[in-house]
Amino acid sequence: MATPYAYFKREIVPLSDAKIGVMTHAFNYGTAVFEGVRGNWNEDESQIYVFRMKEHYDRLRRSCRIMRIDFPYENEELSSITTQLVEMSGYREDVYIRPLAYKSSELLGVRLHDLDDTKLAAIREYGGVDVEHGPRPFAPVERATTDLAGAVTGAALLIFVTTVCVAQSSVEGVVRTSAGQPVAAAQVSLTHAGAAAPAQKTEADANGRFHFSAVNGGQYVLKTEASGFFTREYELVLRPREAVSLSIELAPKTTVSENVEVTAQYQTIDPGKTGSSQTFSHEQLERLMDPMVENTSSLVANLMPGASQSHDNFINVRGNEFSLHEFINGVSFLDNTQPQFSPGASPQIF
Repeated sequence: MATPYAYFKREIVPLSDAKIGVMTHAFNYGTAVFEGVRGNWNEDESQIYVFRMKEHYDRLRRSCRIMRIDFPYENEELSSITTQLVEMSGYREDVYIRPLAYKSSELLGVRLHDLDDTKLAAIREYGGVDVEHGPRPFAPVERATTDLAGAVTGAALLIFVTTVCVAQSSVEGVVRTSAGQPVAAAQVSLTHAGAAAPAQKTEADANGRFHFSAVNGGQYVLKTEASGFFTREYELVLRPREAVSLSIELAPKTTVSENVEVTAQYQTIDPGKTGSSQTFSHEQLERLMDPMVENTSSLVANLMPGASQSHDNFINVRGNEFSLHEFINGVSFLDNTQPQFSPGASPQIF
């Protein structure tokens, strides 16, 4: 004879031992999600084939995110649990498997945070198909109604929760480094644009993942902070019933060092002139901008500290006027030939 079993509080127990208290949060507020998985009995192979477990558990996982239910099970583990339930129960007919995740804390208060989460899976025979009368309903079992009130009334409870959350959005994501490594314990906050205080705050888990549920639509700023990393802010607009998934990359704080090498070329000093004399080669003059080499006065006024242009070929240096000497092949050539200003060769010698 078949004996129904349940996966309850991380153990496989007889269905009759899987009980919840009347103060359970999910029982009072409908904070639960569930799936319905068919198992079809094959008489020729004496085998039950469970229909699309992966798709059912993927959908259950998405529902848990919306309800902020921690669901740490991978598909491989869920498939293994389901297979054990089927084998231990010993059914040789179609079965119905009810995976359920719910808020199991026994306290009052309408909220989704700071509550314990529990995963439950129960198995029962399925009514099958009557050729004359069509599909038969589930076999009514009073014990299931008593022991698994949360599971049996899950459909009605889920409808109630949906009316509360249907217009709300969710934001989830993962925080990584530029190398793709998860950033655990990163502080993530979601703030209305223009608001001073965050609407919600959370901490990334060991895999860098975070989740915000029951978020009203609107414009938000998502801020991510972690020790040793630069703060990252991301602006987004949430629409009603929209689920947003983000990948946040944080840049590490590092000490930047740079070596700067400065090189310079010395100017040729004509030993036949004073210590302040400079000789410019043709190549050096060619590298200067055109306005600087337009005439000698412009050249000196731009290159000599404290010098400014005066009249004719004179420049003014700190209140004193000086006449400029131009040398061609070492011979002084004056634009202004008046000898009283500066001695030198007359232009007529050229």
